[in-house]
Amino acid sequence: MSKYSPNKRNQIIRDAKQCFQSLDLPINNNEFDKDSEIVFTSQICNDHVCAIALVSLHDQVDFISIDINFSPKVPSAKMVNVWQLLNLLNGMMPIYHYSICPRCNGISLRSALFLSEEILPKGKFKRLVQDMLDDAYLCFPLIEEVAKAGNPEILYDRFMDDHKDIMKMEGRLSKEVISKILGDMKSVFAELKMSRTEVEIRGNMFIKDFVFQDMDIPLRMGIELAHENEIITMNLAPPFTVPHEKIPMVTELVTHLNRGHGPNHFFIHRESHRVVLLKGIMIGNGILDKKEFKMAVCALLEVGCKVFPIIKEQLSTNEKPDALVNRIFGITKCNE
Repeated sequence: MSKYSPNKRNQIIRDAKQCFQSLDLPINNNEFDKDSEIVFTSQICNDHVCAIALVSLHDQVDFISIDINFSPKVPSAKMVNVWQLLNLLNGMMPIYHYSICPRCNGISLRSALFLSEEILPKGKFKRLVQDMLDDAYLCFPLIEEVAKAGNPEILYDRFMDDHKDIMKMEGRLSKEVISKILGDMKSVFAELKMSRTEVEIRGNMFIKDFVFQDMDIPLRMGIELAHENEIITMNLAPPFTVPHEKIPMVTELVTHLNRGHGPNHFFIHRESHRVVLLKGIMIGNGILDKKEFKMAVCALLEVGCKVFPIIKEQLSTNEKPDALVNRIFGITKCNE
């Protein structure tokens, strides 16, 4: 049974198309409705990027997804370097992430926006699309350079200042607004009752530990309110670290896993070598959408509980990452 009525589905898609058009992006005449999914496409073409954007609304989920698929593909001989760069980039991107299709070596920039009230929050959606466009404009030439001969670490360090500039917004949240948002987040945790551990607040950050009876890996969640760009960043991580010799293998695994996730994504932390599950949600007009925040917390925990044991399994086996993912989740479909 569909989650949305036909009228709601059509209205969400109409609003999404209007957001693209307001950014001077065309709507291609190839919308299709198949397998409980509505999809429309747009084209991005400028002096840095050539890509097709796919916007999808699924009947049975609570989010609308965006996939920006780039051209050309990554040469197989350069995959390791590109995996390394994408892992570094994904570590600083809470609301979207890069992934590579394991079947065709195509690169995509992916995200999804929760629909807490079964309508499209147009302000957030437009901002998300704009941020993804800005990021692609800066990042894709960097990816192309690494795919040719560039050093991922050196290019990433050189790139960081430019990326921080595009993510900042004018103005900051007031102390009163911050206090209200932190209080709303704490009330959501109290409502969920997922752990006996109290929420610890450090400045603008929550720290919370979760232990589940059916899982032998304790998880720590950190939630930070960044007032310079009005984004709440949520990260979930287990206590284990990735040994140096296993980093290339786990980086490949994380790349495959990110292909199947839109609302959140994994990366290996550059300093601690922990695998982190990351998600960001935007604040609209200084107000936290508590329902959206609750959905994001639950989705993060659900994915973490399912996937972190797989990552831990990878550390104790030499099974190829793509084989491990296919064995557990099945073969990942290519969008093309």
